[in-house]
Amino acid sequence: MRNTLLILLALLIIEISGRAQVGIGITTGIDLYQFYDKGDPDELVRSSTSGSAITNIILGPKIWIGGPRLSVSLEAPVNWGMFHFDVNEFKGMGALAFPLGAKLNFGATSGFSNVDLVGFSLGGGIQYMNTEIYGTKRSFKDEIETGYFSTYYGEMAFGMGLAGFDLSLYFRYGRGEAEEMNLNIGLITNINISHMKRKSKRFFDEMEDFTTPNEVTHHAR
Repeated sequence: MRNTLLILLALLIIEISGRAQVGIGITTGIDLYQFYDKGDPDELVRSSTSGSAITNIILGPKIWIGGPRLSVSLEAPVNWGMFHFDVNEFKGMGALAFPLGAKLNFGATSGFSNVDLVGFSLGGGIQYMNTEIYGTKRSFKDEIETGYFSTYYGEMAFGMGLAGFDLSLYFRYGRGEAEEMNLNIGLITNINISHMKRKSKRFFDEMEDFTTPNEVTHHAR
């Protein structure tokens, strides 16, 4: 594992030192499934787990540094599970999660690729979560542990894209110090706005260079 990380780091340094670019954009999507565990349940609460499917919205900022084949990215999205709840013991609804992570992105997921159509990402970070954020049953108000809990997670994603846009299927799993746990599986769209603007400007500049000689020739006649 250590040798693999060193190889990845060496590749990243080579790529960035050659032609580094910086991109700013957004990451957005949905969790197809999410499952959280607060850890050891309270004596008066039978279950500390909760989950949700489909109705989970992801949105937040993302920064890329690198090149067409390889980049590193930092992201801090908000993940809102609108109807997240505990099926074993209903106590309330809703969940908020804030994954703060870094990734190595290859190929189409690099955010700068103009050739590769497929790619993948590997990363990790820390995720803060809170559950039963609204609609809490009165009988559980004093018994539910309020506030955020956290896990350290690993993540992998496989996607397709081009020219600053990619769509990826991702898997994120994390554990905390007190047996907290998170599992997130979803579809993510990454949009490198800076790169797309550069591509658009280059395209229109080339179009202008292509049409200008024709206009000069036409006026000369």
